[in-house]
Amino acid sequence: SRVRELCLTADDFGAEDAFKIGFVSRISNNETGDLIDVANDICRRISRNSPVAVTVTKASLNYSRDHTVAEGLGHVALQNSSSLMSED
Repeated sequence: SRVRELCLTADDFGAEDAFKIGFVSRISNNETGDLIDVANDICRRISRNSPVAVTVTKASLNYSRDHTVAEGLGHVALQNSSSLMSED
C-alpha cells in the first residue's frame, strides 16, 4: 500500500499528496488566514451533535483502530445500546 511505501522509504510528501491519499481531510491556505475559520467551522458542526453521540463515536473509532472488524462491530453495538438510554 502507499502507506507502507511511505513508511518504509521515508519519502517526503507534501500537502497535496497527503490529501490525495487520505492522510488529511482538507488543505487550508495559510496565506489567506483561513485555518482558524476552517477549524472553528468544524468545531461548530461537531458541537451541534449530541455530546453522547460524539463521545461514543470517538471511543468506537479509537477502539476499532486496534481491534478486528468483528470486535469493532461488537463495541459499536454495545456503545449504541447503552446510548439509547440517554435523553441526549
